Amino acid sequence: MSAADWDNDEWSERLAARFFSPAFAGEPVTFAVDHRTLADITNLSEVDAVDALAAHVREQVMPGPHFSRVRARADVWQTKGCSGPPPSLSLLALTVVAASGMSHFNFYVPLRKLLDPADEGEGVPGDFATEVPPLWKQLGWWLDEHLAGSQGLSTIVEHPHFVNIGYSLQQAILRASDRSLLFRFFRAIGLDPGQETMAPAELRRALALWSSRQGPRAMRLRRLATDTALDGLAEVMLARSAEMWDGRLRDAKSGSRAVTLRLVLEQRPVKLGIAAPRLPEDPTSVNVTEAHAGIQGAITSLNSSGAWYEPAPLPIQVTAVLLDAGCELSGPELSFFYDARDAIPFRFDDDLSEWVSVSRFTYGEKHHLLVRGPIRASTERWVKSEQLEGDLDPSATPRLPEGWFLFRSVRLNARPAQKPPTGIGELLPSGGGGARTRLVGGLKILGLRGAYLTGGVPNVAFPDSNGAHHFELRHADFEPIERTTDDHEFHLGSFLRLEAGEYEVVSGDTTLPFSLIDSLLDTPGPDVGRLKIDSGTGRGARGYCADGPGPAPPVTVAASEKGSLLLGASPDSVVLAQIPVWFTDLAGYLSWVNIDAWDHDGDEPVWALIPGHDDKRHARALRIAAPEGAAAGTPWASAILRSELEPGQGSDIELQWQRYSEAAGGPA
Repeated sequence: MSAADWDNDEWSERLAARFFSPAFAGEPVTFAVDHRTLADITNLSEVDAVDALAAHVREQVMPGPHFSRVRARADVWQTKGCSGPPPSLSLLALTVVAASGMSHFNFYVPLRKLLDPADEGEGVPGDFATEVPPLWKQLGWWLDEHLAGSQGLSTIVEHPHFVNIGYSLQQAILRASDRSLLFRFFRAIGLDPGQETMAPAELRRALALWSSRQGPRAMRLRRLATDTALDGLAEVMLARSAEMWDGRLRDAKSGSRAVTLRLVLEQRPVKLGIAAPRLPEDPTSVNVTEAHAGIQGAITSLNSSGAWYEPAPLPIQVTAVLLDAGCELSGPELSFFYDARDAIPFRFDDDLSEWVSVSRFTYGEKHHLLVRGPIRASTERWVKSEQLEGDLDPSATPRLPEGWFLFRSVRLNARPAQKPPTGIGELLPSGGGGARTRLVGGLKILGLRGAYLTGGVPNVAFPDSNGAHHFELRHADFEPIERTTDDHEFHLGSFLRLEAGEYEVVSGDTTLPFSLIDSLLDTPGPDVGRLKIDSGTGRGARGYCADGPGPAPPVTVAASEKGSLLLGASPDSVVLAQIPVWFTDLAGYLSWVNIDAWDHDGDEPVWALIPGHDDKRHARALRIAAPEGAAAGTPWASAILRSELEPGQGSDIELQWQRYSEAAGGPA
C-alpha cells in the first residue's frame, strides 16, 4: 500500500515506530520529522513523502483550517485508554516539517503553504493557538506518564515566549543523529548523569566550543549553540536533554550501544591506525558499516574474544579528514565512533603492544601527545614551562596527517602549575581547563556521587576564558562566602577549613553540589551510616562512612599487613580494614607529594597514596597529618615509621616528612 493511501492509524503507527520505541526506553527522544525521515518511512522521494503527509493532514483539518477536529479525536483516544499511539502524530509531524523549513521564525508561512498551496497568509492559521499546543502536551504525557518512558522520555517543554510554535521549533532543532552527538558532547565534557546541575547558558557555551571541532555533522548543534535567534529555546532544550541523560551512548542509525574508537600509534615507522575495543560482555563477532566524512563505506566483520576486535588496526586510513571530522562504524548489535579532538594522548597498551589513544593523562606515566597545528606552539611552550619530559619530534611530522604534530615521552608527575593550552586541560585527570565550570581534583570517592574525603577538598575549575571568575561557597551553617579569582582553578580548602557536610559552589547560574565525609570506619559508631556504593560501577568499598556529628574525625593510616588500613576515631583506637577498591582507582602511580589534597597551609590532613612496588594495580593510602595527641608508640606512629618517602621529592618535602618521622619517634 502506498503512503498516499495510508489512513490516520497507519501514519501514527509508522511515525511512532520511527521516533518512539522500546529501543529508546529511558532516553530523551525528539519528534524530529524532516524530509529525509519521511522519505525513509514512506519509501518515497523526499518531495513526494512530504506531499503525502501534507495531503493526509489536509483531509483532517481543511477547509478551515480547523485543528479542533484532531483535538477532539485525540481527547476521545485518551478517554478510551490510549489504544495505539496518539492520533495527532501526523498533524504534529507536519508542524515540525514546517519548522525545519522556515526562515527568520516565520513559522506560519510554510505551515499555511503545506495545508493550502494557494495560501499567501502569514498569521496564525485558524484555531492553531488554542488546539495544537494541548496536543503537544498530550504527547509528552503519553510518553512520560502513560508509557512511563518505556518508548523514550519526552523533550517537549513549553517555551516561555514562543507559547504556540515553541513545541514544533524545539523538536525540529535536533534530529536523531544530533541527539546521539549531543550525548557524546555530554560525555566529552564529563557531565555526571543525574548529579550535576549545569547552567543552561554554560551548557550552550561549552557546546559551541565542542561542536566547532566536529565538522559538518555537528552543523545543527553548532547552530543550536550560537544562533541568537534560538536564545532561550536552545537553553531549554539543552537543559532538558542534560537532565534526562543517563550516560548511555547510542548509534544514530541502528540505535545500538556506541563505543569510542581508539587511535593506534605505531612506532617503526610512525603510522596512525584505528582500533575497536571490546568489553567482556560484548559479542565475539559483529558487522559494522563505515561512515566517514559523509561517505558510506563497506561492511566490515569484527571478531575477537579478547580486549580488542580484529583486525587491529582496522582497514581504515587515518587521514586529516578523519581526525578533523571523525568517523562512525554502525552495526545492529554494537557501534563505534571517533570524535574530533585538538589533542590526543597515547599510552602503551599491553594487549595490542602498541601506543593507544586514551581520554585522560595518567600522572607518572609516559605518554605520546598528538596535537593539532593551531595549538602546537602553545603546547611546546607549556611543556617547557612545566619542565615535562617531552619534546616535539620533527622527524614524525612527514608521516603524520597534514596539520598534526607529535610530542614524544610527555610525563606529568603532578598537577600543572601553568594553565594548559586549549584542548589539553580537559585531558588532565582533575581538570585544569576545559569548556565549563566544574569541581576537579580532591579525594573523590568513586561510586559515591559528589562525595569527597575531608582533607581532600576539590578545586573549582573555570572555563577557558580571560578575566576574573566569581563564585560563592554555600553551606546551611554559614552565610555564603564570596570569592573572585583570576586563576583557572581555585582551591576551596585554601581559605577555609571545611568539615564534613553538604556544600554548594555557585558561579553565575551554575550550581555544583558536593559533600565531605570524614573517613571510612571498620565498625560503625554513633551517627555513622553505611557507605553507599553504586554496584554498577564495579567499585566497592568495605566499611562505613561518618556522615554526621560524633567523635573526632577518624584517623586513617596504612598498615604493613597486605593491603590493609588502620581506621579509627583516635590514634589510640584503631582497627584493621581492607583497602577499598576506590583507593586503587584513585591512586594509580601517584606518590603522596603530588596528590590533589596536598596540605598547603599545614591545617588540613594530608593523604598519601603510594603505589605498590610488586603489584602496580594496588596502592597504599595513608593519612600522614599528625592527629592531635599523636605520639611515639601509637599505631599512627608505627605506620609512619613503616612508610617510606618517595625519592627525589625536594628538600622542603623531605623536611616535612622528617618532622612526621620525629613525631612518630624516629631518628632526629
